Formats: sequence, structure tokens, C-alpha cells
Amino acid sequence: MPYKKIRFTAIERWVGFSVHGKKCYIDSHPIDLLSMQVDHIIPEFLLAEPERLADAGARMLAFIAKS
Repeated sequence: MPYKKIRFTAIERWVGFSVHGKKCYIDSHPIDLLSMQVDHIIPEFLLAEPERLADAGARMLAFIAKS
């Protein structure tokens, strides 16, 4: 199933970067704000996989609640 590429604002990019502790969502390696890709934190391919997207969202909310 094809998905539409999403464009993020600078603020949305910063929030995602900050929430994940400046680390890759997938493998936790350090990333920097200027070179990061937003789909590197939450992969866009998950738009075609609703169950995995919901799981990623739940994990992100749990992380925020702990912070």
C-alpha cells in the first residue's frame, strides 16, 4: 500500500528529536537535529501498518509520561 510522504515543521522535528533523547527510534544510535530524517525516528512505512504504528505511538506516549 503506498503512503504519502509527510512534511514536518521545524518545531515538529525538534519535538521528535527531543522526545527520543537525540537517539534513533529504531536502534538507539545518536543522531543530530540537522541531519536527521523524521522517518528515522518513526518510519513512514508504518503508515501502511496500522498495528505497528499504534504500538510505536503507545511506546512514544509511555516514554513521554516517564519524562
